[in-house]
This record gives sequence, structure tokens and C-alpha cells, in this order.
Amino acid sequence: MRKQRRAYALITRKGEVLLVKNRRGRWTLPGGRTQGNESLRAAAKREVKEEMGITIELKARVSGDHIRHHTVPCAGCVAFAASIKKSDPRPRGEIVEIAWVDTDKALKRLRSYRRSEIRRILAKIR
Repeated sequence: MRKQRRAYALITRKGEVLLVKNRRGRWTLPGGRTQGNESLRAAAKREVKEEMGITIELKARVSGDHIRHHTVPCAGCVAFAASIKKSDPRPRGEIVEIAWVDTDKALKRLRSYRRSEIRRILAKIR
């Protein structure tokens, strides 16, 4: 099985993180797979635009390369801190629901991520 490259956005506001729920009922950080030779940064921006119709500004990378996506191992799966530049997020495409949640709720919903890594990422939320 070929390992996938994925990029996610850690979008926060007032101590909460924005999560998306896909058609399969899985909660994740917004983001997804790269296309072709697309960079991880470009993939994160494109995926967030497709999923919620918003433009984001990426800041620092906040994760290592060892996040897994559901049961699929990743090669270069990372998360970037991000802020919304334009518009209000709304579910689009494969996304059926979005939610702003506190870090405790996020930990419970983000089952697809390695526990230690997601705790470290969520610790960056202020």
C-alpha cells in the first residue's frame, strides 16, 4: 500500500478548534490528500477551500510526519496552524458538519490521529 501525503489545518478561535465531519461520520481536522506534486501547504489551503469554502492563512507547522489518517499510514502527513482570512466556514462537498469544539471534545472526536501527537498539537491552542 502506497503511503499518502496529507496536510491539515489547525484553525482555532477563542480556545476552540475547528473540526469537520465527513460522510463516513469521521471527525478530522480540515485538510486532505495532496494531488500530484502539490506541496503540503498548497494541499492544506486547497482542501480547506473545497471542504468549507474559506480562504486560510497558514502559519507554522505544528505536527510531525507521523499522523496516520484512519487506518492508512502517512508519508508526510502534517498539520499547520492556520487562521481564516475570508468568509465563514460552511460544510461543502464530502463534509456534512463542522464544529468549533474545546480541546477535550476534540481529543474525543479525533480518533484517527495518534493520541500523543494530537495532544501535542491541541496543546498549542490558546
